[in-house]
This record gives sequence, C-alpha cells and structure tokens, in this order.
Amino acid sequence: MNIILWILQALLALLFGTGGTANMLWLEPARENMASLPYSVGFMRMIGTLQLLGAIGLVVPWATKIAPKLTPLAALGLIIIMLGAAGTHLAAGEISQIAVNVILIALLTVIAVGRWSTRTDRSEGASTLSSSA
Repeated sequence: MNIILWILQALLALLFGTGGTANMLWLEPARENMASLPYSVGFMRMIGTLQLLGAIGLVVPWATKIAPKLTPLAALGLIIIMLGAAGTHLAAGEISQIAVNVILIALLTVIAVGRWSTRTDRSEGASTLSSSA
C-alpha cells in the first residue's frame, strides 16, 4: 500500500504543483481556463498558491519525516479546493468537468486516509513499545 500511496502522492503533487504554479503566476493556460469564471485574478492567484502549497505538503512532510501528519492534512486541504472547484463547475453549468473533480477528490481521500492510518499505526506502535519496555 505504501508504494501505491507514494505513486498517488507524486502524481497529484505534480498535477497540483503545475496547475497551482500556472494559477499563481497567471500564465496563459490559467487565463484561458478561467476566462469565463467570475473570480478576480487575486483570488485565482490565492487558489494557485494554496494548490502549490498542497502539492508540496503531499510529499515533503512524509518524505522528510518532519511533521508527517501534514501530508494527510494537505490532502484534506486539496479536497476542500476541489469541492469548491466542483461547485464552481456546477454553477457554470460545466457538468462534465465535475467528473475530474470527483476523481481527484477520491484519489486525495485515499492519500488522506492511507497516510493518516499509517501515521496512527506508527504512533500506536511506538507507544506500545515504550510502555512494554
């Protein structure tokens, strides 16, 4: 399961990292995709920044073992962003785009649950070892 989680984390970090960077810097692909939306450039840059931070959070805390509980929390943050995106697509009548959001939400949920349960198992194992010593 660890390998599957790492693959998902890497792929979604790449996806959200590139998309977040495009939104944050307001690059041409982001402008084209967001032209019909009623959001300001500042709001879209904020969303891009959050996506980029979420992408970093999917990988770095778990890889470095520094505050690994941030990895499932980053996944939860990205789920919230994707729920907002799905609502935006629904309001704009772009029903076909919601499927992408649902798939991303499902994959992020796998990461959040998988890494949270792994983190919990580790901490329970550590406390069991220390209490039995």
